[in-house]
Amino acid sequence: GGFEWHPSYPDRFALSIDGKRVIFSSPATHGDLVALELDSLKLVPLTSERVFHGGPAFSPDGKTLAFTKRSVDGNGFNLYVSDSFAKHQRRVTECDFFDLGPSFSADGAHLIFFRAHQRRAYSLGGRSWNDWDLYTVDADGSHLSRLTTEHYYMVDAPHFLAGGEIVF
Repeated sequence: GGFEWHPSYPDRFALSIDGKRVIFSSPATHGDLVALELDSLKLVPLTSERVFHGGPAFSPDGKTLAFTKRSVDGNGFNLYVSDSFAKHQRRVTECDFFDLGPSFSADGAHLIFFRAHQRRAYSLGGRSWNDWDLYTVDADGSHLSRLTTEHYYMVDAPHFLAGGEIVF
């Protein structure tokens, strides 16, 4: 019970490569992904699982969408990839931590993201995630690698630059 603070909820969004859709997590649908079609301004539900989905990001070719999704048991937030309409989802990470803010490498083969390792009490009986570090993983879920051991208190989405450098 109680409120659980999600650092990416609901302010993260992804603009499709063709510039025609904006994908975001909607609090009105309990965190499901929604597309705003920019030509018509129509809202199109992409998922209907009624669990938190956050931090969507398109691959450089626009064919793949990466995002965070809360596990059904509520114990973890894992990375998923799917087609650009959030169908045919495939889990990339499996943990009881909070994996947040995926971003693709220029070749679309790798994801960079933050992982929170600690869930702590927050105000008024809620919970918050802390102890964040930077990770990479291949888009197929192999080769998980921890890049930092700084135990950050607060983070925002990391990104690969064209030359392979990382900014966060």
